[in-house]
Amino acid sequence: DDKYPTDYFLPQLENHRVYALQENNQRTPRIIKFNPNSPGKTEEVMKIGAQIMPYFHIKNHLITWDEYRKDARFSKHTYNVINIYNTLTGVKKTLTKDSRFYTPILSNDISKLVCVEVNLDNESSLAILDPNSGNKIDSIALPSNMHIQQPYFNENSNKIVAISVDQRGTNLIEIDLETKAMKELLSWSNLQLE
Repeated sequence: DDKYPTDYFLPQLENHRVYALQENNQRTPRIIKFNPNSPGKTEEVMKIGAQIMPYFHIKNHLITWDEYRKDARFSKHTYNVINIYNTLTGVKKTLTKDSRFYTPILSNDISKLVCVEVNLDNESSLAILDPNSGNKIDSIALPSNMHIQQPYFNENSNKIVAISVDQRGTNLIEIDLETKAMKELLSWSNLQLE
């Protein structure tokens, strides 16, 4: 029923439903869900705000995503916030304010929320937040001039694998959350990793 081409980003299977970020020129971006056995019948979970890059993550009954914001008075002051939505209760909460956090992901036991943080000096780190309060539990600094994208937990939620980008090109990097050790998984190249 949309008259414009529609994009479905980041499909994720959770609780026997496919969740995706739906965007087009007709409506506000929203997270939708559908039964994989009848994909023509989508149901809106919720609308979301503006994002720098389309992104969300679902684990069990919690959905998290980041949104781009501008200061109402000083429009050149921009920041990102992390939101979380409980699909069981229908409660949406903004966990962070005036922050520079991106691409949040929940651990398998939903006890940790990990995201990329980029400070005003353009230095990146991996921030570990409490998913209930948004308080920073820990942070792992990345090497100078290295940025990471699309973090993902391993099965035990004790390591993160992410795309790393620096002057050498791109790579996959594994970060141990307990020891904070980093390990390159591939050779550096100019391949586009997604």
